[in-house]
Amino acid sequence: MVWGWLRRRWSVGEAALLALALVGASARLAAVAPDDPSPALGDAQVIAQGVAPIADGDVVWRLVRGVAAEATDAEPAERPLGFVLPQQTTLLLTGGGGRPERVAVGEAAFVDGGAEQARGKLGAGPGDYLALELVAEDDAETDPGDDGEIVYASDPFAPPDGSRDLDLVRDMARRGEVVRIPESEGRGPALAVALTGAVEIQANGGGDPIPLAAGEALSVSGSFTITAVEVEGANRTAAFAVGVIGPEVPEDLLAGEGEDTSEETPDATPAARATRTPTAAPAETAVGTGSISVLVFDCPAGITSATLDPAVCAPSGGGFELAVLTPGGGQLDADDGAPNGQGSVVFTDLPFGTYQVLLTALSPGFDSYASTGGELAADGGYVFAIGEGAPDAGLDLYQFQPAPAEPAPAEPAPPPPPATDPDAGGDDDPDDPTTTDTDGDGLTDGFELSQIGTDPYSADTDGDGTPDGVEVNNGTDPLTPG
Repeated sequence: MVWGWLRRRWSVGEAALLALALVGASARLAAVAPDDPSPALGDAQVIAQGVAPIADGDVVWRLVRGVAAEATDAEPAERPLGFVLPQQTTLLLTGGGGRPERVAVGEAAFVDGGAEQARGKLGAGPGDYLALELVAEDDAETDPGDDGEIVYASDPFAPPDGSRDLDLVRDMARRGEVVRIPESEGRGPALAVALTGAVEIQANGGGDPIPLAAGEALSVSGSFTITAVEVEGANRTAAFAVGVIGPEVPEDLLAGEGEDTSEETPDATPAARATRTPTAAPAETAVGTGSISVLVFDCPAGITSATLDPAVCAPSGGGFELAVLTPGGGQLDADDGAPNGQGSVVFTDLPFGTYQVLLTALSPGFDSYASTGGELAADGGYVFAIGEGAPDAGLDLYQFQPAPAEPAPAEPAPPPPPATDPDAGGDDDPDDPTTTDTDGDGLTDGFELSQIGTDPYSADTDGDGTPDGVEVNNGTDPLTPG
């Protein structure tokens, strides 16, 4: 997640009333009409959509990162117009006058402006989510709630009139792949958000490409391209989303006031006819294959899941073992994919469905791992789906080193030998062992005999060259050489 969220306040060109739809490089411009086709042409997909008017006056696109509480503790709050995307665990959206919505990672939900909505997490992972919001210029810096952070706010622009079709389009691109965002008339700028990996935004009007890392955003007017770029020399995919202001939907259609063209028919008694119980048609199941690209990173000492900055972690040199649990209950290992020796394993020709990826053994020197994508599974690993709209998925796993051990407390030095009292037992009595130091090693004969067992007639009992008294003071054993 977690995870290197940065503020950017860039814009490319003037924020004119332009429409932006996410399509492949070969797609044509769409017409500006209520019956426009979906903006998700090519490999892209619409993951959330709604129809609503945009606030009067100038507005801004902004990207917010919030943190959902447990579903049982989530409090409703007034939400701006836009979209919400879970990042690491499933969200439950309640309130706002609508039915509760369960939104898993990889999905999104449309949010009607002014809705009183509570956002609670259902899974065990962190409740981080992203919200793409259209707010009035004066509200650009208002507190987003849910311990939220305003990651990005665009330059103000005048929104188009009327109720607008709003779409959130998601796509993935392999390293070097270019996705073109064409210009359309009569709408507004788009908000591009990098979800995983890294991309570059290139405006049609020229200028230097603008890089976006995961969690960064940029509002762009006019046509532009999004290119997945190389990260740390490893092959990977980049996922991104684009908030699109679409065509106007006439108010009379929304209010149900369209002209009634149905013909009035006279009352009649229908003729009786035989009936039979219909046979239910089988549900259609998407059939196809896709791929999963898993990239494992090694993070330096001191980095944890709470302080993860992907930029400081390097592709793993190996030593780990991973498993991919398939929808049918099977399991794939790294040998079933195509490893590149730099932490990347690609699995191809996978049937559409939900998969779980986990590390079954970590590289030497690492004791835990986490991911910035996928939904954290209760039994470990991360779950996500591949399907007709998104056949190719990428997952980054980050390995963490154990915390440094606390240094062991130093052992206390042994007590010094009792001080010799030259006057004890009489004046210089040579026969009193409590005062006599026959061998001259600094220890009285009585102390050597009764306390430590050294030879009172030999200054170096163990013969290692260090006098007994010095060894006692240094904490070493005068009975053992060394």
